[in-house]
Amino acid sequence: MLYGRDDLFSLVERHVGRGMADDRRISSAHHGCPPVILASGGRGSGKTAALDEISGKYGNRAPKVKRDIAAPRYSDDDQGVPSGETPLTRLLRDLKFELELKVSGNGSRIRFPILDPALIAVATWQADWGDDTEITLGEASGLLVDKTEALARIAHRPAGDRWVQGWIADVLAGLGGASVPFPAGVFVQATVHAFVARALGAVRRSVPIKWHENFDRQAAGDGYEALVMLGRDHSAGGNLRAEAERRLVAAFLADLSAAYGGPSWWSARAASPLALLDNVTANPVGRRFLELVLDCRARPAADKDPLVVVGCVPENFQLNQRAGGEPAQWVDLTPLRQPNALAMLKGADHRRYSGDLDQLIVRVTGGLPLAVAVITAAVAREAPKPGSRKGAGPDPGPGTPRVDSTRLLDLPSAGPDGVSGPPVAAHLLGRLIPDKKWQARLAMLACALDADEAQELVETYLDGGHARAATVSEAEEYLRVNGWAPGAGYFVPDPFLRVLLHHQLLAEGSHPTSAEAHAVLRDRYGEGASPGMLGSSKPRRLYHSLARGDVADVTRRLRESFDRSAADDWLAVLVQVAAAPCGHRPDARRDIALGTDDDPGQDDIHRSITRLLHAAWYLHDPLVAPDADVIGQLVNELNLLAGRRGNRVFTDAAREWPKRLRSWQQDWKPAS
Repeated sequence: MLYGRDDLFSLVERHVGRGMADDRRISSAHHGCPPVILASGGRGSGKTAALDEISGKYGNRAPKVKRDIAAPRYSDDDQGVPSGETPLTRLLRDLKFELELKVSGNGSRIRFPILDPALIAVATWQADWGDDTEITLGEASGLLVDKTEALARIAHRPAGDRWVQGWIADVLAGLGGASVPFPAGVFVQATVHAFVARALGAVRRSVPIKWHENFDRQAAGDGYEALVMLGRDHSAGGNLRAEAERRLVAAFLADLSAAYGGPSWWSARAASPLALLDNVTANPVGRRFLELVLDCRARPAADKDPLVVVGCVPENFQLNQRAGGEPAQWVDLTPLRQPNALAMLKGADHRRYSGDLDQLIVRVTGGLPLAVAVITAAVAREAPKPGSRKGAGPDPGPGTPRVDSTRLLDLPSAGPDGVSGPPVAAHLLGRLIPDKKWQARLAMLACALDADEAQELVETYLDGGHARAATVSEAEEYLRVNGWAPGAGYFVPDPFLRVLLHHQLLAEGSHPTSAEAHAVLRDRYGEGASPGMLGSSKPRRLYHSLARGDVADVTRRLRESFDRSAADDWLAVLVQVAAAPCGHRPDARRDIALGTDDDPGQDDIHRSITRLLHAAWYLHDPLVAPDADVIGQLVNELNLLAGRRGNRVFTDAAREWPKRLRSWQQDWKPAS
């Protein structure tokens, strides 16, 4: 079951006219053509899972097709397909093939008598032919043999089927009386004519031919001549192919209109056909198909078709829509909330994890559906309910340790049938950034606060002249295309992605190590301002120093600048520095914050700053839940420093900062 996707699912149900989980009829939400539904979200937002849920729930109760536009067959570069085919003709053929399959409760299958002849015309016209090309009967026979597989797929039959062989024989018989050699167009027309004669009854044969004749009333000739020109134009490429593709999509929709608007007894009560398109922007044909559907529906003479299209697109997707047409309808796949995470933890033993783990999971992941699902499944595997066959280990008993929330990313992910998978962090990175090269590169660049720092790391650790110079801009584009918009004061803007990348950088054998990368960035700023002053570069230097573990240096510099800096500036620097990632194992921040390791050689203010820094550093870790004891210590230190400075900035901070932390907010900043 998916959570937080009710808006999308109810919209699909209203347009399909059937419930996803049952056969109840639902009043249609549209009086014309249904809108193209665009489910938008970044990587991990659950777009593919939502399509899988829709497809699985409808099963065989609605004409349905699900295709992944990222598949190689839809790429312009795919070499494993017959010549003359294009990504659009392959997509139309795939959509047609699955929609033609028998559906439970429908009295007849959907057929495509208008589209089929058009696809045959496109498949039989050769790229090197011109208007004056002539061929012999032997050449025609050879072409039919070469094209048997392609033609059989259009007819939705096996290549060796007797029907297909009879059709080919009909073509050659029809050409037998033609003068030899004959124009190539005669061969295409004969192929189409033989198909129509064999596939359709005598009464219905004229319908598709008449449709193609009337599609462009300004064109000369009958429907057969129009189909020959369609094959020629599609082969020509450029604007001629674009117009041919428009006719192909229009024919596809016209067939659906006829199936649901004709005399067929089931059309009035059948579920509307459903096309589920994943990764629409992965290849140009995805956008092209959607725009052609909208364009065809906007034509004044177009019939109302019933096709419900659901496409998965990134958040920044833009679609060209024809004025006056039915607009596409966007559905943002919003992040999951705490009740969703709590429901997803139902497979785990609640005695084995803290009561606020659901809230922590949502905060650290930002509610990213993929991440919430993977983490909650890993917790359920680590701490299964008593008697559960899932997971490893015995049923919990008295004193059984809880799942450590700070080590969530180290839990084994839940593989099929409860088998242990890779650690959660590695599993999620593999899903969010499948390219191993980009995983390693972005892990390093995640240490940077901006593009200039990222360039410093590239120049230090990557070789290759021009390629090296392009790396930062390529990384920015990679992040943007995958839904991680720039901003937020970090080169890698998404907080959860930074957590995953930093976790990888801490793995054994990584190069550079986290400490090495942060050392390069720390040294970029030199010593900064003179002791006791907070120059513009000092916060960044201290941030990178703390990230690499130079705690003593950071606390010393904060102590030196405490007396001579404006209170709000000083506190703002401490908050910025405390956002640094921590790579220490074991993690001693909590103990130091509570004063268990005070240095008697330091003065009271230095010790207080040390405790305050560690409290802030610990409480601003996204994997750390609000800790009442540490928050109380943070309040004590702020009040102590307020007494030393006599400044309301610290007093206000002692009141407002803990409020934010207790409400699970880690974005507090002192008022300037």
